[in-house]
Amino acid sequence: LVVVDKAVGILAETTGDSVKSLFDTNPETEKATMILIERIKQYRDQIDNYITKLSTKTHDTKETAFVMLLTNANTAFSEIGLLCESILSFSTEFVDINASDTLLNIYQNEMQVLGLSIYEILELTIVGYEKKDTTLSETIQLYQEEVMRMSELLKTRHLKRMHGEGGRITSSTLYADICYTQERLIDYCDIVADSLIKYNQAIRKTAQADPAR
Repeated sequence: LVVVDKAVGILAETTGDSVKSLFDTNPETEKATMILIERIKQYRDQIDNYITKLSTKTHDTKETAFVMLLTNANTAFSEIGLLCESILSFSTEFVDINASDTLLNIYQNEMQVLGLSIYEILELTIVGYEKKDTTLSETIQLYQEEVMRMSELLKTRHLKRMHGEGGRITSSTLYADICYTQERLIDYCDIVADSLIKYNQAIRKTAQADPAR
């Protein structure tokens, strides 16, 4: 369990690096992000094998809760990495379509602001997981609401801009897809946060049932 926990921690850190790289302005971003995403896929598969083996063994209540936390965290951090791949694809297409557009800089600035806000939530999620800290989990859920509101505001602004520029459907759809996919990143952070809360609740129940443990 300890070894798998450390492996999930490494996966989480790699996922954090991929999100940070995704919203970096460095021209090597795409290459760096793809390398990290491939690494995430490898970690996910290896951890899945370990968790499958753990799941076949008999566990007490606390260990069962821990295996569930590992399972949910592995899935969530892996999916965040895969979503980075989707965002990268959408972003590349959006930039290609709007390469000569005066609004491109506005788009890039907006996506960077939203992306960095999401990265902050992911950082809290990673720290919360590593420390098994439910206090951070509650903070994550509060931040989530704020970032979702920001995302909705940005989508509304972009639709108004596109209406003023003649309503370019492809551009508007891509922008909405990028925002929606970034919102899904937050959803997976919320899954980790919720799993941490349930894990700690299981520990407390075990302690109450058997104070000597």
